[in-house]
Amino acid sequence: RGSTGLRLSYGPPNYTEVPMFTKDESKSCKSMTFSPNGRYFAWISGVNVKISDTETWEVVAVINKPKVCAIKFSSLGTYLMTWEPFI
Repeated sequence: RGSTGLRLSYGPPNYTEVPMFTKDESKSCKSMTFSPNGRYFAWISGVNVKISDTETWEVVAVINKPKVCAIKFSSLGTYLMTWEPFI
């Protein structure tokens, strides 16, 4: 996550970008998380919440909630909770 959007990279030893993950150009990514079993990756892009399947890196769901500030998978990875400030 940075000023040019959200990118995903492999870990050690190479730290190269994951080519199948489509970079999110949004500069307002607030949070991101993996499901407990590593099957899904979810992030807040500023205008919605996106969920990718980590086997294909295809976006499998988009939740149109522009005010979400935090996300968390349940311990079994069967639910994704979102939190929005009450205004």
